[in-house]
Amino acid sequence: MAIDLNSLHVAAGGSSGSTATINDADIRAIGGSVRAAGSGKLLDFDWFEESPFIIATFPSTSSWGTVQTSSLTNPRAYFEFQHQTGSNRIRIFYRTSGISGKFAYLNFTPGTGDLLNNATWQAKANWSISTDQGNTYEPNDTVQDAQGHANNTWINISKSSYNPRFEWGLNGGSTGEIEGSVTFSIRVLKTSDGLPNGLYLPGENGFTSTSETFNIIKTSGGSGGGGGDGGENP
Repeated sequence: MAIDLNSLHVAAGGSSGSTATINDADIRAIGGSVRAAGSGKLLDFDWFEESPFIIATFPSTSSWGTVQTSSLTNPRAYFEFQHQTGSNRIRIFYRTSGISGKFAYLNFTPGTGDLLNNATWQAKANWSISTDQGNTYEPNDTVQDAQGHANNTWINISKSSYNPRFEWGLNGGSTGEIEGSVTFSIRVLKTSDGLPNGLYLPGENGFTSTSETFNIIKTSGGSGGGGGDGGENP
């Protein structure tokens, strides 16, 4: 059973066809009264301002993705995600070889019954490659620390480790270049009886980052690994 905004507006006492938004006080007030079709249970999410999900944008990131080296054997750049239930946040660690890693956070209020910490969070990367020369790899490969994640595909975010990890780089010490762009998205899924497809917040497409670019170049052979994780901490 689908409920459109006009139906909610009428149920809240408004006139059919008149202007309304999902964040109107009268519509938010009936949020707790909307029942999942056939389940007899109240929906777990209220509307926007009353919702525990209060973040409006993807966390900002900077200084990522560009390296030109003749000394690092396996230069690379990556983003990785972890659901930190004890801190009520999604932690993002991002790093480029030769540059200290940085953190960004999507913080949330967990809601009644620790709702959003019990939910399933997901992330995905949507990337395109403009230059691919040499022994390169992408997140859908499984070399170095790349985890074999397909392009533009939602992956559940781990609560115990960094996963998913989306990584681009050069492997095996040979010269080459990989260049492209990527956007990252995060969403939360709450499964519930009577809702076999679940509910996505803030919507099926999630929060999406601005376009990030990467350009990783190896100009000659060298020694040394791709670098550590730049002081990665809990």
